[in-house]
Amino acid sequence: MKMHNQTRLLTKTLLASLSVFCLMAVCAGHARADEVTIAGMTAGSFTNATHTSTGSTLMGLSFISSSFNKTTSGGSATLGGPPASPASGTNFNNLGSLYLASPAPGTLDTYNGSTFSLQITFTAPVGISGGQQQSFTATLSGLVINAPDLQSYQVNVQFTNPDQTFNYTLADGTTGTFSIHVNDVNGITPNFARAISATISNASQSPAATPEPASVLLLGTGIVGALGAARRRQRTSV
Repeated sequence: MKMHNQTRLLTKTLLASLSVFCLMAVCAGHARADEVTIAGMTAGSFTNATHTSTGSTLMGLSFISSSFNKTTSGGSATLGGPPASPASGTNFNNLGSLYLASPAPGTLDTYNGSTFSLQITFTAPVGISGGQQQSFTATLSGLVINAPDLQSYQVNVQFTNPDQTFNYTLADGTTGTFSIHVNDVNGITPNFARAISATISNASQSPAATPEPASVLLLGTGIVGALGAARRRQRTSV
């Protein structure tokens, strides 16, 4: 009787262990609903129509860098903070701003053929593949209407690769992903700044896959073997 009770106890214990490990295997394949904090900073540079780098200023057009720190809600977030001008401080929670100074009297600058490159360096989440940096390029097109009226003088920045997806792996093995869409900047007029805004979407992360299906299968095989050995011992003792 004592041996029979021990066998029953061993059977219950091993089956309970198998159930727990199977549940872990199922849960490991599902994305966690955790929100993602995305932080970093930006830099930008211009190249004129002759393909010569001009730094962060192209004629009267200037780029002011930014830092951002935003946590998603429902997997999404907006980077749309107000723009800063060279005299008004720094940007936060956008991807920077573009400021257009008034051209010299009687002149108008032409931006057609020039380009702008926006670099985004991520500090969070850590573990973004590709060196934590993505470069966005843009073509600047200067629009001049009714030349004597400077209020009709404007510059647009149109991004050629506005959609990017980033993947990351955290130190504990958690993997995640998020997408970013950078909006075009239109209607930059003299003495005004416009922000470079963006939308973050599809943010999600999944815990490290533990245990692997092969490990669960191996565990199950071991449990079945242990149960068989227990039954054989019981029959031998009778």
